[in-house]
Amino acid sequence: MDILKQNEDVCFEVDLDHELVERETACLCGMKFRSVIGFGKASLVEDAAEKAEARDIIMEHYFGPGDHDYPPEMLDITAIIKVKLETLTAMVHGYEEA
Repeated sequence: MDILKQNEDVCFEVDLDHELVERETACLCGMKFRSVIGFGKASLVEDAAEKAEARDIIMEHYFGPGDHDYPPEMLDITAIIKVKLETLTAMVHGYEEA
């Protein structure tokens, strides 16, 4: 958190669909995968209403729509980091393109 306060530049990577590709020897084995890499600027969300909105997005992802109530003391101790994307790239390796 201290580093984020000093430098807002961030990068993240998400990989999925990993699959080992076996070959005749271990040295020739490889991996199939799909990945996304993003670069942007990060900032801490301080506003309670904006924190609640961000938590709603997360809660709805896991539990579906509904009334998600957050006690003020929980929002006070929750850190929400907003990332404004500047670039986003994707890679597919080893899979047939659709």
